[in-house]
Amino acid sequence: MPRARGRGRGRTFGGLLVPWTPAQGLGANGIWLPAALLTKNTQPSINGDFETDISGWNAISGGVLSRVADTRTGGSGSWVLDTEVVAPDVDAGASEASAPHIAGNRYTFNGWAKGDGVVRPRVGWGGWNDIWTGTSSSSWQQISEEYTAGSSGLIVSANGAGGHTRWDDLVLTNLSVTQADPQAATGTLAGSALVQAADASMGWESSTLINSLPTLEFDGTADHYVSDAAASAWGLHKGGSIAFVCHPDSGGAGTDTVIDTCDGNASNHGITIDYDLAAETIHVLVANGTGTFVVNDTHALSKGAAHEVEVNVEASGYSINVDGGTATTGALTGSLSSSDATATMQVGRKSGGSDFWQGLIAELWLRVGADSAALARVGADMRSRYGL
Repeated sequence: MPRARGRGRGRTFGGLLVPWTPAQGLGANGIWLPAALLTKNTQPSINGDFETDISGWNAISGGVLSRVADTRTGGSGSWVLDTEVVAPDVDAGASEASAPHIAGNRYTFNGWAKGDGVVRPRVGWGGWNDIWTGTSSSSWQQISEEYTAGSSGLIVSANGAGGHTRWDDLVLTNLSVTQADPQAATGTLAGSALVQAADASMGWESSTLINSLPTLEFDGTADHYVSDAAASAWGLHKGGSIAFVCHPDSGGAGTDTVIDTCDGNASNHGITIDYDLAAETIHVLVANGTGTFVVNDTHALSKGAAHEVEVNVEASGYSINVDGGTATTGALTGSLSSSDATATMQVGRKSGGSDFWQGLIAELWLRVGADSAALARVGADMRSRYGL
């Protein structure tokens, strides 16, 4: 990750000053997960420049395909794909034979297309679900679209009552993220990662950056991640410090979960941090298995904007801070649990499969065993790097 502005002085090593990073505040058991470390899903392979042939593309709906000589300013070569629709058909073209779409994954499609003055170029998936539709102009038109695929099958076509469209330099990219690896981790969390196996439940590397830094986006209906560390590793409810950067979407209402280890249930052992979109508050719940939350409090946090959040929980009390402002503090209602969490850590939903996060999460820093001084330094570092 790029070096942050305004970081404090670090330790010396061999006479050299080592810049301080959030990794130095993790203690004996903690994890630092910035969204810069994302593993994308399998990338599709399509023949998109047509300089050698048009292999990989099949004619559909009576379409006629050919490779023809044509040039485009800035293009990769001198050959393009021509798709013809023959009247009386009004939509015919080509499908990518390898069916590169994975249902539920997020994609970008980029390239160039043009009509012939009569028919227009059209891009879709599955049963003619639109991604992009151009004009009938015979001038090259740029395509740059982001979308969620509902099924397999990428289609480019000629739309109109008889005519030709041409295509060049087509690129399909899968943005969906299978795993987020830690920048640093210690103790029982060393080597841990956030993982996702279900194709339709993956967040994606968002085109929305926060201060030019990467973010992970969630759709609010299915996207989430689960830690691959055992439930026993996530002892934040026994006392811990948490910092993260998030951006709740501005639309909708209801409750969205940032992290969870207890399903928001006071009869379990764990912690839940969620967001009330109607009230615009971040909500912290800490459960000790007695049926009563020892922490149950909120702090104002506006939706539609990026924020840095800090939560500290220890026997002497708790604090919730947003963007380095005045903290919400209080005493515990009862004692912290000494039992392990009842579930692995969920990011983007409650462990029972509800309250899915809609918006961005850019970074998580979690320390088992509270350290308010380390937390304050991590929070300041995050605000500096993300420009908050």
